[in-house]
Amino acid sequence: MLKKRPDLILLTDDVYGTFVPGFRSLMGEFPRNTLGVYSYSKYFGCTGWRLGTIAIHEDNIFDEIIAKHPESIKKSWTSVMAHSRSSRASSPSSIASWRIAATLP
Repeated sequence: MLKKRPDLILLTDDVYGTFVPGFRSLMGEFPRNTLGVYSYSKYFGCTGWRLGTIAIHEDNIFDEIIAKHPESIKKSWTSVMAHSRSSRASSPSSIASWRIAATLP
């Protein structure tokens, strides 16, 4: 499919992937085209706390698509993408933040 549509945008929600033996994410198969979503809340048993992340590959089609737009649009999206490339939170509860932090290596 990507040979016919190299600009195809894929969105994958891998929240339950860690619970499925042999699970393979679209993010791993088609990294240039995929926006990945993952929830720490499910994996670490923080159900209801809505803590997660999004990810894109460093070499991605999103940057290429944005580059084709007028300068005003590019400036706006560059700001959005810069935020998505950094660790950032939109006010998660301190309990959720500490619980997730405690599980990281």
